[in-house]
Amino acid sequence: MAEDECGIEAARLLTYSAASRMARGERAVKEVSMAKVFAADTLYRMAFNGMQALGGYAQLPEMDMERYFREAKHGMVGGGTN
Repeated sequence: MAEDECGIEAARLLTYSAASRMARGERAVKEVSMAKVFAADTLYRMAFNGMQALGGYAQLPEMDMERYFREAKHGMVGGGTN
């Protein structure tokens, strides 16, 4: 899916931008927050799409998709609420 690939690339670039600022010793609070929010939202959207595609099988504990979805939601609140 092109939309998902765009989200992944944008999240990657936001993360690299924040990391680059930090490596130069600059404050990057805004950039880190932007990368975190965007990456977490992108991951959740992609995990939700995966759950939709797999249907009921996605909710079985032995399926990787169940864990991905759970971890995607955790990413939205675990490191600080979006």
